[in-house]
Amino acid sequence: MPNYVTICNACLVGSYLLCVLLFIAGALRWSPSRNSLARSFPGIWEAGGILLFTALLFVLPSFSKQSSGTIEPAAVAAQAAIYLPFVILYAVRTRGEEKAAFYLGRWLAFVFLSFLVVGASAALMEFAGLDRWLVEKTGCPLTQDAVVFARETLRTSPLTAVIMIVLVAPVGEEVIFRGFLYRTLKKSSGRLPAMLAVGLFFGAVHMSLLQLPQLAVLGTLLCVAYEYGKSLLLPIALHMIFNGMNLFFIMQNSD
Repeated sequence: MPNYVTICNACLVGSYLLCVLLFIAGALRWSPSRNSLARSFPGIWEAGGILLFTALLFVLPSFSKQSSGTIEPAAVAAQAAIYLPFVILYAVRTRGEEKAAFYLGRWLAFVFLSFLVVGASAALMEFAGLDRWLVEKTGCPLTQDAVVFARETLRTSPLTAVIMIVLVAPVGEEVIFRGFLYRTLKKSSGRLPAMLAVGLFFGAVHMSLLQLPQLAVLGTLLCVAYEYGKSLLLPIALHMIFNGMNLFFIMQNSD
């Protein structure tokens, strides 16, 4: 196994275990006798379930050998089917709870600033020579597998790529990471530790050593977007725009 794969797996498992430890720390205080903490959403059993689900969906598959290929329509349908019950559960359990006030100017400013921060983190890595050092020392590829899959899929089925990358993935991942996981850890440990842990885990699941820092920054900013927008609408929109822009750049750079 190449060094960069081992490091990516270590980052993924380490960030997941950090989330688990934060949950356990909070679960020790999770008691029905303390107001309605255990009965409110997500309750302790729902929270434990989502941690198990994230392990099955994001952690365990990383240890299987991945090869280049395309995103098949059947895979998109399967991924959507996996996410759909959680989207429905989240919508039902938070009905009447999240009442976001939509301010277009403020939301656009937040999106713009978020892209500046993510771009600055990428520029800092390049300026410091960290990306070149990682390539030399670990042999990690310059392009993550997800980008390779997207590029190949754009050549064969552009609509499939758009549906998966710009629609299914942002909605499903935001429900899982921000709607369930972040809310769980926020109840357990507070906002800042939850934001940092979920952001790091979000970056690690993409299994790209070079893009890990900026993806972790993006994952943290998506948690901030959830708090700023008072619902999942802003982080979903930010995630869609980010993926859409990346897909556009992939299209422009394809042969």
